[in-house]
Amino acid sequence: MRRFFDGVRRLVTNRVFSRVLLGYLALTLIMAALCGASYALALRLSREHAADRNALLFENASASINAAYDVVDRFTSDVYKLPQLNRLLHTSSLPSDVTYLLYETVRALPALSDGQGLVENYYVYLPALNAKIIDDGVMTGDVGKILFYGALMLL
Repeated sequence: MRRFFDGVRRLVTNRVFSRVLLGYLALTLIMAALCGASYALALRLSREHAADRNALLFENASASINAAYDVVDRFTSDVYKLPQLNRLLHTSSLPSDVTYLLYETVRALPALSDGQGLVENYYVYLPALNAKIIDDGVMTGDVGKILFYGALMLL
């Protein structure tokens, strides 16, 4: 063990070795400082830009959701503007031509589309009939009993 420390002491007292060792140590510290500073700068910039990018993403998502809501809102207002459907919804007693009125309503509904494919399936509940107008027919309140399917009458 004593030999080891004597050897280290001889190396340290040797001027050439000491200068080379200090040079390498100085270069290593300079490189470590430069790398640390550049890493800190990159981290700070990425944090600043991440906040901006996230805010932009949230704004785009909000605009997309609002546009989809407007499409669905426009579609539902178009559905409720159908005169046949308004007659069925706003009557307390059933008209005598209810079958033909349902048939006309079912035929008129597929012409309405949202244009973007957001609305795939829909139904309108008719409380006076206890029935639902679905996108391709009319179903009664009875489980699965279909009055109309598409343009075909199944009564």
